[in-house]
Amino acid sequence: LFHFGLDQQWHRLIVFWSLIRLQFAWPVLALAVVGLVWLARRDWQAALLLGLHALVNLIFTINSVQDVMAYLLTPLVSIAVCVGAGALAVSEWLSRFESWIGRRRDSSLSLGMTYSRWITLALLLFPLANAVWLAPRISLREFRDADNFALQVSAHFGGRGEHAILLSDWEHATPLWYRQYVDGKTLDPADVTVVYVNKPFVDAVWEN
Repeated sequence: LFHFGLDQQWHRLIVFWSLIRLQFAWPVLALAVVGLVWLARRDWQAALLLGLHALVNLIFTINSVQDVMAYLLTPLVSIAVCVGAGALAVSEWLSRFESWIGRRRDSSLSLGMTYSRWITLALLLFPLANAVWLAPRISLREFRDADNFALQVSAHFGGRGEHAILLSDWEHATPLWYRQYVDGKTLDPADVTVVYVNKPFVDAVWEN
């Protein structure tokens, strides 16, 4: 925690803004601000709880060394609740507008659906459009580097009986662990043993 100094916080916030735009379109983010204000007027304790939840987790997330995207899911929950509150606020305002129009015309609106319901349905277009736009860019369907690495290790060491030690960082150890614990394809210790290294590699070399 707090791996980054105060002079780097602005750059971390820019990273956060880049990531949050992958999740929410700007009109939806604007709706979250509206929702937080609306909620603060309706229930200030709930607004304070959501605000603190988002702030504390955001401070933690943008100062984490790795897995930022995974940790970011937590503050995104708070923002999503504010988006929902914003949708309720807009729906409430539109309902009042409809009632005012109805009184002015001395008749009820003859629409298949009310304005408030139309706006609620329109909001669903944003996440659907985001999914269509981002799916080709974030899909891992064709990503085979991990599989290829695990196959290369098996091909290089398999059956040689060298009792080799393979020093590995977390990213390279993970596919080997996956093949062992999920696929049940265990490397023979007589061929190679994988050693996860979380220290300088030179030290690990001399230790092994």
